[in-house]
Amino acid sequence: MKPLILPLLLTLFLNSNANGQWEPTSLARSTECLATIGEHIIAGADHAYYSTDEGTTWQISSIQEPGFFCVNDSQVFATTYQVLAGGRVLPSGIFLSTDSGATWIERDSGLPRTYYTAMLAFGDTVFAGVGGQVWRSIDDGITWDSIGSGITPLAGVFDGIVSIGGSLFANHHGIFRSDDFGLHWYSVRDNGADIIAAHDSLLYAGDSTVWVSSDKGNTWLVRGAGLPSNSVVQAFAFWDSITFIAVDSLAPTCRVYLSSNRGTSWREVSSGLPATFNSALTVDSEYVFAATKGPGVWRRSLADILGLASVKSETSLREPLSSISQIGSRLALHSSGNCEVQILNLLGAEVLAKRGAGTLDLDLSGLPAGVYFAVVRANGTQEVKKIAVVQ
Repeated sequence: MKPLILPLLLTLFLNSNANGQWEPTSLARSTECLATIGEHIIAGADHAYYSTDEGTTWQISSIQEPGFFCVNDSQVFATTYQVLAGGRVLPSGIFLSTDSGATWIERDSGLPRTYYTAMLAFGDTVFAGVGGQVWRSIDDGITWDSIGSGITPLAGVFDGIVSIGGSLFANHHGIFRSDDFGLHWYSVRDNGADIIAAHDSLLYAGDSTVWVSSDKGNTWLVRGAGLPSNSVVQAFAFWDSITFIAVDSLAPTCRVYLSSNRGTSWREVSSGLPATFNSALTVDSEYVFAATKGPGVWRRSLADILGLASVKSETSLREPLSSISQIGSRLALHSSGNCEVQILNLLGAEVLAKRGAGTLDLDLSGLPAGVYFAVVRANGTQEVKKIAVVQ
């Protein structure tokens, strides 16, 4: 079957210099968790903090010691804990914010006072991993019910709940799956993971390497090419078809890696990041953010990591430079004068190029399925159209 070329509504501007580094934001406090909701970045340190300007400034909110965040559309849930003298950790509660982290309301009535370690907002329903059980709320956390036959309450806690295509997955001394909204669970992986994540119909598990399942946990493939040995995957974050992971090695040092092919291979993008334990990552439309112990929240622009000068949402290429249209399995570029077009993969490598005047016709049938950048140069300007090739 010939590939289908799908133009996507994103315009980017190329930059030949991709030698930038991570930089600190103004939040210089040891940070446990991060989340993106709308135009806000939320960070969990001694309090919950939020930023509306990409981390340039931060505002403090009312809750203390957030453990992790769970985002659902315009809502975000947070779990909190309290560290007593001697290192004992006590739960403090589950909180809900409907204003992107500025204010919070406690929503844990009826839950046992034990460790809250995993949450998932799935449509109008919220799931929480509490100790060795799964709890569910259908009213934004006002009331909770214990559910989940098939998961044996063992010593330890849940390390994550995610969803793919109507199925739920819980990480708890193994990975369990539910196809009936959490009422019944069965094992799909005997060994648990340090972290699980879901994106674009794929289920990810991280331990000393990365595991990926494309069939809801029935089979798993190891995806660790390019990752260091003696390391532990601590965090996942996703931007479009790009996967970021934070890896804590035994050096000790923390590194961030990127994959543009669903984990088949990885390259390091850690330049300038402090070598401290990295507990969380999040991505917005402009930056990747990393939570570190001690130095606080750091950021690096997506444009820099991908070798672009900037990333801006637009509906089309600006006229009169050019236009791009699909003609069967070919890509047609129309320009008023001389122009050049390059097709780059997500790592910036050229896979096809052509130059001329008027209409340029490119045959993409020989390219593997995936996301590419069509780089157009004409009339002294340079722009890029993002395209997807689907087999």
